[in-house]
Amino acid sequence: MRESEFNDFVIIGPANDPARVRGVKSAAEAFHKIVESACPFVSRGDKSGTHTKELSIWEKTGTDPKGQKWYLEVGQGMEKTQRIANEKRAYTLTDRGTWLATKDKDKLEMIIALEGDPTLFNQYGVMAVNPQRHKHVKYKEATAFIDWLISKEGQQAIASYSPVGWALPTENPDNMLGRQVILNAELSKGTGGKYIFFHGGYAPTAADSLSGRIESTVT
Repeated sequence: MRESEFNDFVIIGPANDPARVRGVKSAAEAFHKIVESACPFVSRGDKSGTHTKELSIWEKTGTDPKGQKWYLEVGQGMEKTQRIANEKRAYTLTDRGTWLATKDKDKLEMIIALEGDPTLFNQYGVMAVNPQRHKHVKYKEATAFIDWLISKEGQQAIASYSPVGWALPTENPDNMLGRQVILNAELSKGTGGKYIFFHGGYAPTAADSLSGRIESTVT
C-alpha cells in the first residue's frame, strides 16, 4: 500500500444546530450532545468505511444507538444519506469531499457542526491487485499508474486539477476507505486557494507537501 492522499470526516447537521454541537472539540463529545438532546441522527448503516468510523465514535461515548427513536439507519451511500439527514433535520457523519461536491447541488440546508478532530483524519493509499491470484488484472499498467500517481508529476497534476473534476471509480465508488481513485476536485471557497478538495480526499496545493497522501485501490 502506497499512501497517496487524505480525506477527513465531518459531522453535519441542521443550520440552527439544535444539539449545540458547534464549539465542542471532539467527535465523541459531539455525539454526546446529540444523545443528550435526542436530536435525530441518520446513519449510513451500510458497513462502509464511514459507517465503521461512526460506530467507533459511538463506542467511545459508551452509547449503543441502535434501536433508539432518534437513530435512523438507512443503508444508503453518502450522498443519499446526506439528503435524508437534510429532510429529517438530522445530524450525520460524512466525508468532507462528498459534502463539498454535493451540498450546493443537493441544496442542503445544513452546516458543518464539527470538524478538525484528529480522530476524523482518513488516510488513503493505492495498491495493485496481486496478478498471481487474479490473472485478468493488468498489473503492469496498474503499477505504472501507481508510480505516476505518487510521483511529483502526478501530485502536481492532482494539485492543479480544475474545479470541474473527473473520477476513476473502481469496485465501490462510495467507499472512502481505499476502494476508489477519486480525483474529482473542487477548489475550496474561503481558503484563499490553500486547499484542493477531492470527492474522496483533500490536500494542500503545494506539490511537495502532497507527496505520499492519497488513498485508493487500483484494480
